[in-house]
Amino acid sequence: MKENNESEWISKLMEDLQKVEDIHKVEVPQQHHLMNTLTNFKTERKKAYRRELVIFLITALIILVSYAAIAFKMTTVFIWIQGLTILFIPFIFMAEKKRRNKRKEVTML
Repeated sequence: MKENNESEWISKLMEDLQKVEDIHKVEVPQQHHLMNTLTNFKTERKKAYRRELVIFLITALIILVSYAAIAFKMTTVFIWIQGLTILFIPFIFMAEKKRRNKRKEVTML
């Protein structure tokens, strides 16, 4: 009796699993679609890499010039750098927010 009950339970489980598999059929993408998606991803990564590299270099140059201005006691240059940086921060945030909204990213800004 116990074996019959277990086999009945297993057969019902197998039927239910088959129903779930039938409902959730996954469509296999075509090769050209996969290649197109991969190519788009690679180009987006290249753009992001270049953008990050440019931002890094600009930031490094600003820090280097700031330290040089402090080291050579050029207070006017240092104050100009700080003032321009403070003025450009809102524009940088707006551009970044616009870029993220275009890509539909989730942000904390």
